[in-house]
Amino acid sequence: MGVVYIDGKSINSYSGRELAKIVSYASTDIPRGFNSTVLEFVLTSRYPHMRGFWESEEDLRVVGEVLERVDASHLASRRLDQLSSGEFQRVLIAKLLAQQARVLLVDEPTAHLDLKYRIEVMRLLREITKSRKLITVVTLHDLTLTGLCDELILLSRGRVIAVGKPRDVLTKENIVESYGVLVDIIEHEKLGVIVVPIEPVRSVGGS
Repeated sequence: MGVVYIDGKSINSYSGRELAKIVSYASTDIPRGFNSTVLEFVLTSRYPHMRGFWESEEDLRVVGEVLERVDASHLASRRLDQLSSGEFQRVLIAKLLAQQARVLLVDEPTAHLDLKYRIEVMRLLREITKSRKLITVVTLHDLTLTGLCDELILLSRGRVIAVGKPRDVLTKENIVESYGVLVDIIEHEKLGVIVVPIEPVRSVGGS
């Protein structure tokens, strides 16, 4: 079994509170059917910085700022089960930011979103990463917007196929190997490399 190091120290040498100040994680698999408001939900990510059982004025200030940053201030008093998918994704990003970690781990941030919100979420993550000088690691199955990333690691069955800039990783050959799909590759001024799926490899030649 491998070992993860952060700043030269094994991840196991950090306390939970210390680690939470370094790494923040968000998954789309968070149940929304319980009676929690957006404000309460985002405040839970402030636990590494809390000195008591209750939130401080500083915690409320930070949460207010990140909600505004992701255009979700008006949702603060709404319950999670009242949010649309796009609203919920913005709230998840606010929760990531409120933790004030240096590394953001984001699992499938565009899952279940329509195209408009997928573009908005990816651009927001990119903008926040650059403006706050963070490290953001995103897992994606949909290749449509991966051209917005600075660096890619393409995996297939647990094996690394390619590492590098989008134009070097998102090649026809690499995608055939990892996805089994023939594609066209387009370079766009705003979206970078765009992958256009054509057909599964198995259908070529009538096989």
